[in-house]
Amino acid sequence: MDEEFKSRSLLGVMLAGALLLAPFSLNHFRQGRFGLGAGTGLVVLVLGGLAWTASRGRHQPWLAFAGLTP
Repeated sequence: MDEEFKSRSLLGVMLAGALLLAPFSLNHFRQGRFGLGAGTGLVVLVLGGLAWTASRGRHQPWLAFAGLTP
């Protein structure tokens, strides 16, 4: 497969995941569930970092798998 296609598709998946999960993370903090808020916040940060690396044309398949697994 084309490396550019892989990076662009990974960027879309990571951005969608981060944007869809961020409100749940904030809601957990707001309702006093700090453990869940920290866990989902960490996942959002990992997905955001992966989206940033994918936007620069580099993708890490094993790191993307680890970021999407939780």
